[in-house]
Amino acid sequence: MMDLLRIWLTGVIAVALLLSVIYALLPAGKLRSVVRFTGGLVLLLAVLRPLVGMDTEWEMGYEDCAREIQEQIGAYQEENLKQARDIIAEQVAAYISDKGQQLGVSCHPRVMTQLRDGVPYPDNVTMDIPLQQELADYIADTLGIPAERQIWQER
Repeated sequence: MMDLLRIWLTGVIAVALLLSVIYALLPAGKLRSVVRFTGGLVLLLAVLRPLVGMDTEWEMGYEDCAREIQEQIGAYQEENLKQARDIIAEQVAAYISDKGQQLGVSCHPRVMTQLRDGVPYPDNVTMDIPLQQELADYIADTLGIPAERQIWQER
């Protein structure tokens, strides 16, 4: 679209410059007024030239813009979902770590999420410590991550 605008504007400027040179070279008189009138019509045609094929160009431009907008929306939604998954995993891991601290255990869990109806939920957790049954029960009861999706470091 910008290329079409640039080409159109270049054409209008070229016609205007050419007409200016012609006007400067013409002597005063009837011929000059006829050439000015004709030159004005030529300049008007140069200005209005894009309107001749505007319907198809605008439709194509609209379809291209609509497609680009849909692609961008999809990319934003994908990035938003990725950020939501990362934030939820971080927050749940911090929550588990805090609970571990309350139980006297230092841990750095790694939480993975899974989509349920388009919303990320904590799905499994990998712990860097041996099994602590009280913490495992808390993770299962509070966060809904059952024992079979909890991975604990072997002793």
